[in-house]
Amino acid sequence: MEPWSGMAILRTPLLILILMFWTISSWGTISIPELFPKNCEHKKNFLFLNSKQKKKLNIDSSIIRRFSLNCSGVKSVYFILNDKIRTHYQTAVIHIENNKISRLEIIDFGEPKQYMAPNIWVDKMLKTELDKVDALSGATLTRQSLVNMRRLAIYLSNEFN
Repeated sequence: MEPWSGMAILRTPLLILILMFWTISSWGTISIPELFPKNCEHKKNFLFLNSKQKKKLNIDSSIIRRFSLNCSGVKSVYFILNDKIRTHYQTAVIHIENNKISRLEIIDFGEPKQYMAPNIWVDKMLKTELDKVDALSGATLTRQSLVNMRRLAIYLSNEFN
């Protein structure tokens, strides 16, 4: 008999709680206070996606981490998103203000460092349209992952704001 068989109802909520704690506590090198300007109020919340939404968005995670900001009446949102590149994930913080991405920072990169996008390229990518993002020599999958996360953040900002 499986040790969990008598607790089948508890299995899913317990797993969700464990995953939420794990994802919250493993954000790489950036800490939450560093994300936000000092004069801003921020509220942490999560988006819980069902299987239909996950399939539509082509993402693995059901939980999206989001922070809503209010800086002297100007509202914006931060997303912390993960995307699988090849066999490992990269995690990025994406700030959206006035329906435009104003900041994208890679905070954790699981692939070998030679495949990581340079900050200069990321800054340039933010200033171009999605369809016109330059190739990233030697890191095509990293480029595609960042474009996907950028597209996802804009969609989530518009859909769940």
